[in-house]
Amino acid sequence: MRNKPLRTELSPQAPATSPGEPGASGLHRFIVQRHPGSPWHYDLRLEIGDVMVSWAVPKGVSTEPDDRRLAIQTGDQPLDQSVFRGPLPAPDTPDPAVLVWDTGHYRNLRSDGRSMRQSVQDGLVQIWLEGGKLQGGYALKRTYRGRHPGWQLFKLDDTAA
Repeated sequence: MRNKPLRTELSPQAPATSPGEPGASGLHRFIVQRHPGSPWHYDLRLEIGDVMVSWAVPKGVSTEPDDRRLAIQTGDQPLDQSVFRGPLPAPDTPDPAVLVWDTGHYRNLRSDGRSMRQSVQDGLVQIWLEGGKLQGGYALKRTYRGRHPGWQLFKLDDTAA
């Protein structure tokens, strides 16, 4: 039986932030980087507190609500890493360049008062992206725990879908 996408009607007027989170506007940075690895993959990074919480997304971020993408949670990155672009120090990689695929701001959509940090710990992140390429609601749902927890990343069914 195929898991059905989370069908939630969302709008840009959804809750901007949870209590206790930084940023009066509720906007925090996100970035999607495309870079070499085994194999090439995309990294989705969300600014949460003083770090960028990161997921490796092998097939990239989809704009279709019916698509679910594997996202492997990786180590948190320093905030200054989010602006990195250029060659990686990897001489055995034919094209070691890191490309910024998209960047912008996001807002927490959780209406239950959970902060972004709590949402990651709980295994359910719901955000509204306002980027150059990615717009609208997205969700990350943890599917398994471990050294590198597995998540599903998908576009919510909203006005930007």
